[in-house]
Amino acid sequence: MTVIPDGFGEAAWQFLASGDPDPWFVTIGVAFEDPFDPEDWLSAMADTWGAHLRDVSLSDMALVLTKISYNDGGSMLEAEHPVGLLGTGGTTKLPQNCACLVRKNTGLVGRHFKGRMYWPGILSEADVSPVGRIDSSVVTAYQALFNSVYGDLNAVTNAQPALLHTDATAPTFVTSFSVQQTIATQRRRLR
Repeated sequence: MTVIPDGFGEAAWQFLASGDPDPWFVTIGVAFEDPFDPEDWLSAMADTWGAHLRDVSLSDMALVLTKISYNDGGSMLEAEHPVGLLGTGGTTKLPQNCACLVRKNTGLVGRHFKGRMYWPGILSEADVSPVGRIDSSVVTAYQALFNSVYGDLNAVTNAQPALLHTDATAPTFVTSFSVQQTIATQRRRLR
């Protein structure tokens, strides 16, 4: 379980695909200082998905909401921002257990200081080889998109992306995102 210390939060994009009763979540840590308005962060998450990732996202997949759980120093608080936008990237995507893997870089060495985001519903079969390698032109294009996502999130007043840890280690600031060449797969079976 992720530890959320004072001045940090864990935010998520929540998706729902047609025919799948279970929502999909993509999470990111947040470092903030006062005055922090969670609505600014949640709106930025929704806006950056709409501006940069909606056109490559599955057409029958909706960004339902963005949400955050955060520690304001006295208690854990939660906030949600309803969205309700469908992707516009077509319907020939990989199954949801095959995701584009995006690394959260911190500038520090070691596995402990690298996080990951699994983005389902954005890769087409034509983008990926039979052994799970993403075409280099697609990686380059998606890297530009995720550079923009990082820039938008990092521009939120009094907040920035962070990597939370499962132990008592202090969270680490995320300095960039990097799209990986190999897809990530979910190990459990689809229902």
